[in-house]
Amino acid sequence: MSASAECGIGRCEPSLLRKWANIKCFTGVYSVTGLLTASLSMYIISQITSIEKQFGLSSSKTGYLMACNDIGYSLCILIASYFSNRVHIPRFLSVSTMFYGVSGIICSLPHFMFKPAPIAVSSATNPMPMFSMGSNICRNKTDYASMPMMNNMSSFSGPSDTTGSVDSTASNVTMALIAIGMVLQGIGKAPRYPMLAQYLDDNTSNRDTGYYMGIITSTAIFGPAIAYGLGGLFSRIYVTLEDVDLHPMDPRWIGAWWLGFLAFGIIAIIVAVPLLCFPAKLKKSLTVKSRTPAESRSTTGTICQEFVGVFKSILKVLRVPAFSLMLFAMIVNVLGMSAGMSFGPKYLEKQFNIPAWHANIILAAVGIPSVCLGSFIGGLLTKKIKLNPPNCIILILCTQIPSIALQIISMFLNCDQPEIYNWSDQRSSSLPVSCSDSCNCGTTFLPVCDSQGFNYFSPCHAGCSQGSFMKFTNCTCIPDGEVSTGLCQFKCNMLWPFMIVSFFASFISSCMMMPIFIFNMRIVPNKLKAMAIGISALSMSLFALLPGPVIGGKLVDHACVLWSNGDSGSCTFYNIDTLRFNLFGLGICGRAVSIILVSLILKITWNMTEWPGTLDKMSEVDFVIESDKKKTNKELLPEMKSLK
Repeated sequence: MSASAECGIGRCEPSLLRKWANIKCFTGVYSVTGLLTASLSMYIISQITSIEKQFGLSSSKTGYLMACNDIGYSLCILIASYFSNRVHIPRFLSVSTMFYGVSGIICSLPHFMFKPAPIAVSSATNPMPMFSMGSNICRNKTDYASMPMMNNMSSFSGPSDTTGSVDSTASNVTMALIAIGMVLQGIGKAPRYPMLAQYLDDNTSNRDTGYYMGIITSTAIFGPAIAYGLGGLFSRIYVTLEDVDLHPMDPRWIGAWWLGFLAFGIIAIIVAVPLLCFPAKLKKSLTVKSRTPAESRSTTGTICQEFVGVFKSILKVLRVPAFSLMLFAMIVNVLGMSAGMSFGPKYLEKQFNIPAWHANIILAAVGIPSVCLGSFIGGLLTKKIKLNPPNCIILILCTQIPSIALQIISMFLNCDQPEIYNWSDQRSSSLPVSCSDSCNCGTTFLPVCDSQGFNYFSPCHAGCSQGSFMKFTNCTCIPDGEVSTGLCQFKCNMLWPFMIVSFFASFISSCMMMPIFIFNMRIVPNKLKAMAIGISALSMSLFALLPGPVIGGKLVDHACVLWSNGDSGSCTFYNIDTLRFNLFGLGICGRAVSIILVSLILKITWNMTEWPGTLDKMSEVDFVIESDKKKTNKELLPEMKSLK
């Protein structure tokens, strides 16, 4: 038995590992690896609010951070595809998984470099009169400005200077480190599918390749559920891991966002080690497939010739009108979807006034099952229905039209904009009696809620003269004289109707993934299938998934009414009507353009009864039949002559 077919690292090939050198064990190991890496890729979305608060980042900046993942992926996907049949694939996949681990650790570093002081330490080293009952909050402007709790919301949430703004050095370093980590994630993601598909295809029969690939893909789908679930758990833990007299709805609350990056990073490095032990070729499948002479010759040309061949193949694929139109239709559709999905937890937080952990748990429990079920049903439909080009397009339209209708309905399942009393910048805010004019309050936003459900800009704006972390008393604007931190609970029951409609919208939308995949693969000639899939993946990453979070971040920032540092930093208060119209409007416009383009494809393919790939196979069969006829005639000719 060749050494390359044994489990081990280098010359270390223990006999104990020999029985594990099979495709089932590889599938099981990589399923765990794929689940973990998929979780880490989505984890940052669940922690956007906490990262923005701690380091004073706008949503535009965090959108750039999320886009860095696809920058790394786009740079390396073609290279990974090119070398997929020339490297030791299990070891390469192991190294790519380690990239994920290192990226997670790098993303957690800003917390340790600019670790916020524990609240208990802060209160001990910076005695503040307002901590003890009997302190006077409603003071003159000079005294009020000296209270760090009120005018420096960063006192307990991150590195800050004396003016109350987050240190620009800390923000810049944080941006750089997380960006590097996200790029590494993208680089680690690039080899996954091309090399994985190559390894499975080389070591299984044609019939089993899809089976094992389906197991790994189905397992990875649950990665986002784990990311949102753990993200919700970590969001309920304060960033310094201490017990504090704050609650998650308090504007000063910051979740332990760094825990997930660190945990996922360390575990990713650990689970990458078993992949190193798998051989380049599995011993039971060395003779399953052998390369054809054409495939062998494909590796003997010069690099220049091969790259020219790649570009010629790309041009041939893009010259297929139906493929190019479908590619553009999916780009505009995914662009709108990715912008909204990237800030999905934040949208739920602000629109329905729920804490970050609650938003993450809802997305894990409702959003991910809908995608899994939709993907399964879509695959089942493609198997049960005999698909030719027009039937495939009709199936896609049957999912897109209901999806856009449900999106429009979701946009109008909203809550009313919360009113902040005693805040001059909000036109609808007023009180019959100006009860806090003499307080000369500052401009830092720390909303408080009274027992009647009214919000105030800060304890000072409510006329409070005493207070602690979460309760303020002796408030002249309040009938019972007491307020608590955080916005009042909305008198709105739209959260669950919104999630139910969103579930069905996501389910129906997911049903079209497999028909689109089948269409893109079969609408081109057989020999260009792999290139069509590669072009689709690269284009989707480069033109949809990469700019989507950036555009989404700018749309979120456009809805900001109040910033933590004047006109910059993180947003502390949104116009939720503008927020929902921005995010849903982009998604609905993208889906509408996509429907128009897909309808045009239906017109182009209406008279196509067979796929181009099927016609290629038929022509190959006809050629074989004709060859056999000629061969038979040649064999019969001497016999006929002898009979004469």
